[in-house]
Amino acid sequence: MVETLTNTPCCLDFAASKCVVNVDLCYLVGGGTGGLAVARRLAEDGRHTVLVLESGGIPKEGNEIPALAPGFTSDSDIIFRYTSVPQQNAALSTDGLERIISGRMLGGTSSLNYMHFNRGSPRDYDAWAESTGDQSWKYSNMLPYLKRIETYAGDYPSDQHGYFGPVMLSRPKYAPGLDYWLEAGKSLGYQTRVDPNGPQKISKRTELNYCPLKELIVNLDTRFTATEFSKRLGRRDSSYTAYIQPILSSTPNLRVLTNVNATQIMFSGKHAVGVKFDSNIQNSYSTDNVVYAKKEIIISAGSYGSPVLLMRSGIGPREVLEAAKIPILQELPVGKNLQNHIALELDFLINDTSAVIHPPRDFTPENLELFNRTGDGPYSSAGGATGQAFIASSVAKAAGESDWADIQFTMAHSVKEVLRVMETESYQRLGARFDSIEIPACMNFQMKSDEFLACYIKHLSHNGCHPVGTCKMGPSRPFCCVIGIHGLRIADASVMPSIVNANTQVAVYAIAERVSELILQQWQQQSSFRQKSWHHGQSQFGGQSWQRFSFGRKHFPSYF
Repeated sequence: MVETLTNTPCCLDFAASKCVVNVDLCYLVGGGTGGLAVARRLAEDGRHTVLVLESGGIPKEGNEIPALAPGFTSDSDIIFRYTSVPQQNAALSTDGLERIISGRMLGGTSSLNYMHFNRGSPRDYDAWAESTGDQSWKYSNMLPYLKRIETYAGDYPSDQHGYFGPVMLSRPKYAPGLDYWLEAGKSLGYQTRVDPNGPQKISKRTELNYCPLKELIVNLDTRFTATEFSKRLGRRDSSYTAYIQPILSSTPNLRVLTNVNATQIMFSGKHAVGVKFDSNIQNSYSTDNVVYAKKEIIISAGSYGSPVLLMRSGIGPREVLEAAKIPILQELPVGKNLQNHIALELDFLINDTSAVIHPPRDFTPENLELFNRTGDGPYSSAGGATGQAFIASSVAKAAGESDWADIQFTMAHSVKEVLRVMETESYQRLGARFDSIEIPACMNFQMKSDEFLACYIKHLSHNGCHPVGTCKMGPSRPFCCVIGIHGLRIADASVMPSIVNANTQVAVYAIAERVSELILQQWQQQSSFRQKSWHHGQSQFGGQSWQRFSFGRKHFPSYF
């Protein structure tokens, strides 16, 4: 048993700290978007001590400045970098090889993304309820958790929003191109200036959940509005800055170890009891880099990291584990069902740069000083995005894979619609014109024809950095518990049965909020049961039960 330091502040740097923790019940593997939200909710209860293991470190200086977000996506110090297997119908301009990234720092991808704050369609959450057979995932039941996330500071206050949550939700004050966008949408007959995260009135024609795809796409209720962001006073608000940073000094029962890589979950039978991790840092309190938890282990390593950790621990498809010579603990389809959004950037030239952020003109010391003082100006804009078009309904279906949308048809329709927007009088005042990239394989097709667009999409489309579904939840085991395993749960985007019709950040926060509440309820029930069942001052495991947590012990603690 290691020395106990009850009032030691949270360890944020494994390399520099000699912190020895008196952790009590729970480990979180992964300090990303969902992981830190879960850690905050479990720790703030006050009765439980939580340890977070994060492979990255603290976000780098400048991470809070939205305009710098594009540059961080290529920084190998703070990202996980993957390469896909060759694709046949995407990324052909790079030989079909996709560059895939995710955040590797406290906050995970919420510390890396462009901060778009979109809940998605209510239909997305209703589809989860249908898929899992658990009606608590319906949008109406998830709304309290969605509201719990946010402190709303947007343009559309209503009872559909929260006002006391950790994450600040706001629209940018600096939005030079927004009026052109809204004017264009209005001229095409679209509804404009509506709450992208509020209640939407969906026309009856989109209620046909299984209507033919072409009819559905043509009839989708699209609205044009200002983009909302997870920004506080113009600065990035990630799961680190929103959920964890404000409570570090006042929450001694929360511990965070950075720059450690979890490599395997340890088991006693089929009870998850510990985490093995790698670190190139010599430390004085963990000789074999294993930590044990008496209560529960929660994996929140993301849609790529969580299935890999499970498979390394013997949980996954039989053929994969046998090929890797990993003993099978529990056969599950871990790693399958990967879903992602498809992205395609279209470039346009304009004559009047007043409607866009122009780096040589706008990124000046004076504007940086303005941002530091007020949170306003060009530096408050992430990638120049100010407006969005969104769909009030969702094309997500609970049916089989054969009913999914054909990506080329869907993308081609979307590209045509963007071209139509740029041909409106609003954008023609700026001299907007499509600046297509010359692709030899597409040169034989007429510009903007269906054949040209299909070729263009195949060569330039890529993943949208929103992976979900690789550890999808189902009806067999509720509350994101791993089937056939005790004391192991997952709380990240990998549990989604289907991808939401939006950026995935908000949906991950909502999952974390709900799972946290369920965990606390279960722990309270277990605590009440033990208090009734045990003699006063003694446990059924004797004195062993009071040794809450230890590093590097040579045997497993008793588990209950």
